[in-house]
Amino acid sequence: MNTRMQTVVIEWTEVSHHRATVNVAPGLGLDGVDLGDALAALSDVGFTGVEREGMAVRAVEHDAAAPRFDPI
Repeated sequence: MNTRMQTVVIEWTEVSHHRATVNVAPGLGLDGVDLGDALAALSDVGFTGVEREGMAVRAVEHDAAAPRFDPI
């Protein structure tokens, strides 16, 4: 019997969801602002959840150093 583990690569995409309630100057136009960088500077990133999608699994050459993955 072969007791050696099989090595696989699991790939996926994570989509995180965030919400921030902020105060801005009256009339401030946010169209020309790099909102991604500006929001990253907030101390509270407003994380509300994550979705993992596009799961793909493929076998690869055995790698004894890969961590053991034993999902429930």
